Amino acid sequence: MMLRPLPSLLLITALLGWASPGWASNLNQQLNIQPRNPTQGSARNVADQWAQLGHQQAVAGDLAQATQSWSEAVAIYALLGDTQAQAQIYSARGSAFVAPRQYPEAELAFQRRVGTARMNNDPLGVVFGLNNLGSLHLSLGRLDTAQTYFEEALTVAQPTRDANAIGL
Repeated sequence: MMLRPLPSLLLITALLGWASPGWASNLNQQLNIQPRNPTQGSARNVADQWAQLGHQQAVAGDLAQATQSWSEAVAIYALLGDTQAQAQIYSARGSAFVAPRQYPEAELAFQRRVGTARMNNDPLGVVFGLNNLGSLHLSLGRLDTAQTYFEEALTVAQPTRDANAIGL
């Protein structure tokens, strides 16, 4: 026969928030999340340090460590709501995954780049991400898929009238 301990009344009331007013006010303080300025503060500094470390590791040829560092950076940027920085890191990660032929990971990073740029209403970011996806599929011999990405990139680039984006 298996005995199961009964939860104590104190535990149940604590979980329901009835135990003490101090617990409730602490919880309210924890849930009172204020918008942050994603361009400054200690969390931003840490994210920037992870991003910089990733770039240094990539230059040194340690792409596995670089992608790990960039994962740390992008997680912090996401918490800060800095989608521009996230998008840049996704591009770097995607490129780093191409070199060791980790194509599914590269494709996912480039798709996140495109999604983040779209969420940001950043047409140039969308163009660059779509171009990366097109180039990835082109290198894999998937010409129809590559052409689809390149055509979509051109469609997005034309209204911007940015010569670099259109030429890309």
